[in-house]
Amino acid sequence: MFRDIDSASAACKVEVTTEDGIRHILELIRDPQTCAKIEKDLADKKVWIADGHHRYETALMFRAGLGPKDELIAEDFMMMALSSMSDPGVVLLPTHRIVKKMPVPTRQLDDLLQRYFTVRKMPNGQLLSEMEDLADSNKRVFGVALPGGTGLFLVLDEPRDALKWIDQPGSDQLKLLDVTILHEVIFGKILGLKGLDFFTYTRDPDEALRAVGHGSDAAFLMNPPTVDDMRQIALGGETMPQKSTYYYPKILSGLVMWSLNDFCP
Repeated sequence: MFRDIDSASAACKVEVTTEDGIRHILELIRDPQTCAKIEKDLADKKVWIADGHHRYETALMFRAGLGPKDELIAEDFMMMALSSMSDPGVVLLPTHRIVKKMPVPTRQLDDLLQRYFTVRKMPNGQLLSEMEDLADSNKRVFGVALPGGTGLFLVLDEPRDALKWIDQPGSDQLKLLDVTILHEVIFGKILGLKGLDFFTYTRDPDEALRAVGHGSDAAFLMNPPTVDDMRQIALGGETMPQKSTYYYPKILSGLVMWSLNDFCP
C-alpha cells in the first residue's frame, strides 16, 4: 500500500532526532494524484485506534455540539497518525503501577497472593527479565517490587482461573489481559483497592524500582498486551483498559498543528 509515496515530491522536509535516539522525518505531500491514491487505498480499510480513543470521542462530541452546518468546517476533521500493525519497528510497551500506600503490611503480601498465584521471592532488579523470559499466552506473570530490594514474582499457571474471580462484564479475552487481572484480581479481590486514585503510572521500569526505594510501598510490573490482543478486542466492539497500550516509538508532539482558525476546505 502507498507505493507512490516514495516517488511523490515533498513541499518541505523537517528532520529531528530526539533524546531517545529516534529519528523523525516529516514531509508534506501535495501531489493530487498521490493524495487521491492514498484516499482510494484507505477507503475500504479498518482503522484501529491504538492510542487516543478518548481524544477521538472528545472530537466527535465537540463537533456534535456545534450543530448542523451547510458546508465543511475545521471541526469536521481531526489529525491522526497511521502506522501498520505489522511494522516490525513498532512495539507495545507495558505500563507499570506504583502504589504509594498499601492497605496491608508488605510482610503479609506473600501469603495473600499465594491464594491465587505461585509466588517466589526474587531481587527487584531481576523481576522484569524473569517476566520477559516467561511471557507466554498460556500463563500470566507479574512482578511486585518492594522496599528493601527483595520483591515477589507471581505466576498464574492457569489464566482461565481468573474468569471465576473477575465479576466485571466483558469478553473472556478482555478479562484475561494482564492489566485486567492486575486490577480486578490483585488490586480489587486480594487487596481491596478500587478505582484509579491509589497508584501512579510509569512506563519506565527503573522509575518503578526507584519508587520503592523512595517511600512507595510497592511497584507492580507487567508484560504488555500483544497487537493481536488489541485488534481482537476492538473487533469485538470493546475498548482496551486504561493505560494498557503504549506504542513505541511515538511521533514527536508538535511536528504538526491543526489550526481551527485557518481552515481551507
